[in-house]
Amino acid sequence: GGRARRLRLGRDGGALQRIGVGAHEGVLGRGRERATVPTIVERARARKAAGAPCAFDTRFRAAIQSRSRRWQTEVHAVKSGELRLARGWIERWLPRLDDAELRAYLALAGWPATEALPGLDELAARFGFASGEALERALAGLERHGLLERLEHGGALRLHWRCVGPDGLHRALPSRPTVAQALAEHRAMVEQLLAVDAAGENEALEAEILERYPELRERRREQEAAGAPWRLWLELAMFLIDRFERRYGELKRVYAPLFKESSAQLLRMRLAMVDRITEQVLAAADEILPLRGEGWIGGIDEEAFAALPRIRELAQRYGIGAGQIYLNTLEALADRGRSVVFFDDRGHCVDLRLPSTSGLEPREERLAFFRLDELSEPERSALSETIERVRQARERYRAHLVATAAALLADLQRRRRLGSIERALALATDRVNEALSLVLHEGDDPRSQPKPVTADELREALAQTVRPAAGTA
Repeated sequence: GGRARRLRLGRDGGALQRIGVGAHEGVLGRGRERATVPTIVERARARKAAGAPCAFDTRFRAAIQSRSRRWQTEVHAVKSGELRLARGWIERWLPRLDDAELRAYLALAGWPATEALPGLDELAARFGFASGEALERALAGLERHGLLERLEHGGALRLHWRCVGPDGLHRALPSRPTVAQALAEHRAMVEQLLAVDAAGENEALEAEILERYPELRERRREQEAAGAPWRLWLELAMFLIDRFERRYGELKRVYAPLFKESSAQLLRMRLAMVDRITEQVLAAADEILPLRGEGWIGGIDEEAFAALPRIRELAQRYGIGAGQIYLNTLEALADRGRSVVFFDDRGHCVDLRLPSTSGLEPREERLAFFRLDELSEPERSALSETIERVRQARERYRAHLVATAAALLADLQRRRRLGSIERALALATDRVNEALSLVLHEGDDPRSQPKPVTADELREALAQTVRPAAGTA
């Protein structure tokens, strides 16, 4: 590479700080006791002749001595940084690897893990192998030794070097698990959580889980002492997911494409955990959100929600952000047909969220929300009739939104919670049209699209809602 590069042990003998050996430049030793490769070879031969133990096989020392400068320059050209080998790696693997395996390791161990390798034929030509098959045999040998794992995904080859520590130092024994081990443990984790969920929480199952994972038994004691509720599936899911992330989080980051499916499953499990936590929040809704009326619950902002003692305890226990719990709680209330109303310091409505219910039968709901590209073949053959059915379903959904908003405003008005009626009508009209936009899709037939709701229309619906109530009173 245009500069002298030497194979050198640090003063503490712990690491090869630099890699790259010219024709006669190899230096190995501790502190001031440094010697050239030929000297080391001579000493090793003398020790062998005398029957003394020798740490390094002289044949491989001679192989290092004979490496050409051209090979080292090419290695330097493809690596983003210098390859760092610990002394233990040298003592263990130089006597065990043949020439081709050693060449392959030194040439490719510095290749960025996030980048796929080019073709083996191209690499073989670059690093002096007779053919791509010869390089393939060398890589297979390194894999048999447990030094690497070959990963093929989408037609691309990546190499997972197992002896590299977090500091980038290559050590004697593999310190990193294989991707295959990570994927197998992930499958076992998912299967166990599904089995526990299907079986339901019972004493026999709980005893088996606590016997298998003593950490959970200790966690249960702590929660019982604190008076906190115990949920087996939640606790098991959090424990297994956190353990998986600790063991294989770095692998997931480096080889993200290979973990795409498992990452999606982990995300679904975390969402399931949030759903279970949300159920606990809703069970305590009377305490957390005490203000309520006919079909609505008084909401609080996210900061005030996160400051509640029960929410803080749930967030800390399960490692779920309070903001995520907050959003899920609002969505769960909407799914249950509840509006959420936010008030200012004077107790007047300043914002609201309508329920996410449609007021339609399942078949009508499909028609209201579907896209034209989702039409079945019979529906395509009767397109005009289908469009009319879609229009009718969307009109019924529109009427449901108007009626829901009008009933909400009427109840708030009776409770003197509206403040300015015009402002409240404008706010409710915006929220109705936001919900109505969910059934409007680009490319839909204009005949199937309902008209936006106006404030005047909502005012009339409010008046019709208030009149019967007043007559009843």
